Formats: sequence, structure tokens, C-alpha cells
Amino acid sequence: MSFADENRRQYHRLHRGVLLLGWILVPVIFVLEIILLITGTQIQGKITNYFVFLVKMFLPTTINFLVMIATTVILNSDKIALQLKNWCSTFVVFIICSLVAILHRNVYVVMILPCFALLFSTIFANKILTTITTICSGIVIALSLGLVLATQTYGAGMVVSYISVALVVFAFCVLISLMMVRNAMNQRALIYRYCSNQEELIDELQVEPMTGLGNRTSLNECLLQHIQKYHNGECIPHLVLMDIDHFKDVNDTYGHNAGDVVIKNLASIIRKNMKGIRRTFRFGGDEMVLVFGTESLDEIKVIIENIRNEFCSTKYNFHPENKITLSVGCAPFYKGLNQKTWFELADAVMYKSKEGGRDTVSFADE
Repeated sequence: MSFADENRRQYHRLHRGVLLLGWILVPVIFVLEIILLITGTQIQGKITNYFVFLVKMFLPTTINFLVMIATTVILNSDKIALQLKNWCSTFVVFIICSLVAILHRNVYVVMILPCFALLFSTIFANKILTTITTICSGIVIALSLGLVLATQTYGAGMVVSYISVALVVFAFCVLISLMMVRNAMNQRALIYRYCSNQEELIDELQVEPMTGLGNRTSLNECLLQHIQKYHNGECIPHLVLMDIDHFKDVNDTYGHNAGDVVIKNLASIIRKNMKGIRRTFRFGGDEMVLVFGTESLDEIKVIIENIRNEFCSTKYNFHPENKITLSVGCAPFYKGLNQKTWFELADAVMYKSKEGGRDTVSFADE
């Protein structure tokens, strides 16, 4: 598994954790809101304004539920970018914490709850996300503090104390967050470099040096992956074998260096038409293998013909009078085959092209 795949998997796990925690917190906060409001009303006496009572009881929970529904849709969607999901996870934590901080600002310690969202943002090692969360958290804390000072009568000393404590706590959280996000970014960069080096070494071990195509080891892995995809119902993979016609004559007549030129030319044409080397392999000698997954048979035919036509139209200085042709066999995977029998089937179809006069493409029955 690549670094990007593992990183994505870890973030998806974190997103599921945020959803689970959010759907637990929202009803718990709602129950606590009811208990606090009813208890406070009983202590203070008769309810003086039913509308205010209902707004305080249901408005924050309604907002939380709507936010959680939107977050659930976003985090479970395959069409939304991972980066956006990370932002969404951070801001759902911020919104839940901010609502509690504003509505229950009289419990002074609650005013710093948005700092939890600030600390949470550092998990994603995104400096911009942490900066924006810092600004938003500072605004909410300032708003909560302002509402407290506006609705309560305090002396100058008490006002200074509240503001000083809020600033110190907020500044401390900002400092810790900056340190955490910087450390997370450094660790991520280090892990990324390590994984990239490992992937490069693995790729080198799986690439055939002369052509730059995959070798037999990578071919075996690719076949197993596509067979698994078939059993998962993801696609009907096709295996294509290509063999250069009368290649032995080229080697015997013009030498092995000339033969290498022909093989390298074919590999280059294959890479260009297959747009990479992930599913292209040199099986041995002059025999090349292509593996197709989700492509339709019509798309496969177009790619194969493009490769064959371009290869056959190549003129070589050492062999200008005649063209060098290609015989191709294509076989789909179906129930009852395994890795060995699938390859044998494609090989048999390719030899059918040889026996039919060469310079042609043959297909196994679907």
C-alpha cells in the first residue's frame, strides 16, 4: 500500500470517529440542555417567557442535528475530496463546541471550548486549516466574553481578570497548536520521503531494465489483483500477449543489438498507448504482456490495433526493405480459470494468430 493510500485510510478512519462522536454528543447535549433549563427554571421560579425557553432548548440542538446530517453526507460521499472532508471534520467539532460556549458562557470555563477544535485541527497537519480555526475560535471566545461582560455587572478588576485569563488560555492553545501542526507536518514529510524511497526500490525490483516494462514478478501480482477484481464483481479483465514475428531471424541476420532496438521500440509504443507501465510487462525475449481491467472490448481492440499498426510501420536502418510485424492474442478472464490457465489461454490465442499468417490479432471466445 502506498503512502497516499495509507494516509487516506487513516483519515477515513478519523472521519468515522468524528461522525460517531458527533452523533453521541448531539443527543447528550440536548438532554443536558433540558436538564439545565428545567433545573434552572425551578430554582428561579416560574417561566417568564416560554418562547425564549423553547428557543434555548431546541435551537442549538436543531443546528447540531442539521450540521451532523450535512457532515454525514459529506464524509460518506466518494465524490468529495479528502481535503474538504478534513475541513468538514474540523468545523463540525468547532460548531458543536462554539454553540455550547456561547449559550453557556456564564459557566466561564465553557467559553474556551472552541480551543478543542483548534487542537483537533492539528491532526490534519494543515497550517491553513489550523490558522482559520484559530481565527474562528478567537472570535467565538471574544463574543462569549463580550456577552458575559455586557449582561453582568463587574468591577474593573474583575473585567481585567476575565479578559486576561481568556487571553492567556487562548494564547497557550494557539502556541500548542502551532507546535503540534509543525511537528505533524515534519513527521508526515519524513514518513512520505521514507515511503517514496521504499516505493522506488520496489518499482526498481519489478521493472525489466532494458524496456522499462514490468517483469514477471510484477506481472504475477497484477494478474492476481485483476482476478480478485473479477471475483469482487468490479470488472472482466483481459490478458493480451504480443510476440514479434520472425524475431529470431532479426537476431540471426542483423545481430542482437538490432534485436534490442526492435524490442525497445515495441516497449516504447506500448508505454505510450497504455499511458504508463503499471499494466505492461515483458514476459521474456520478444514477448510482451498487457493487462486490461475496466476497459471494454472495443476500447481494447483500438489500443491493440494502434500498437500493432505503429510498430509495423516503423522503418529500421538495418532492415529497410521489409516491415517487422506483430502477432497478438487476447483472452478474457472467466469463471473456472486461474492465473496459470488464463495465461495459457491467451498464449494459445496468440499462437492462433501465428498459425493464421502472423501480423494479426486473435480473440478468445467471450
